[in-house]
Amino acid sequence: MGRILAWGDDVTGGLVVREARLRAALADPDPLVRTRALGRSDAGEDAVRAIAEALGDTYPMVRREAVRALSRAGGAVAARGLLDAAAHDPAAEVREEAVAALAILVRAEDARVGA
Repeated sequence: MGRILAWGDDVTGGLVVREARLRAALADPDPLVRTRALGRSDAGEDAVRAIAEALGDTYPMVRREAVRALSRAGGAVAARGLLDAAAHDPAAEVREEAVAALAILVRAEDARVGA
């Protein structure tokens, strides 16, 4: 398999290998490969940083999928990335997705603390 088109199908390598594969897929020149990798990512701490870096991708569809992946991951790094995307992304669809993702994170945090 020359390119990572079947991202996530083989999860026998463990978290470290999956995070390395995610970084490799995010470096692929094909935006569809990057988008698919983000869509299938399960975010460990290092992966969240890689996903947040994908918010700087030149393709809006990749950035939108990065927003979705950060929403699934949660946490402070994800929230900071989502806030930045909501405020500064040049594409309206990415900003809209980031605002929705932030709302999900806020609701989850409210439920966690019992508010």
